[in-house]
Amino acid sequence: MLSDFLSLENFYGRTGAVCSIEEVLERYGEHRVRSALNQGYLVKRKICIGPDCGRDLCWLSDAGRHQVM
Repeated sequence: MLSDFLSLENFYGRTGAVCSIEEVLERYGEHRVRSALNQGYLVKRKICIGPDCGRDLCWLSDAGRHQVM
């Protein structure tokens, strides 16, 4: 999962490599996502920008980036 986020960063850049929490949970399962969030490898924040206003988005944290490299 973390390597997938790193691939997104490499392709879209750090600011473009975000996914909705719903998409991440569906793709990787609640256990893996919650574990990554609890370990600080993913960041989850509610944002209010454009069409995603009010949604929780996830992205790779610095710790997650370090873990996958």
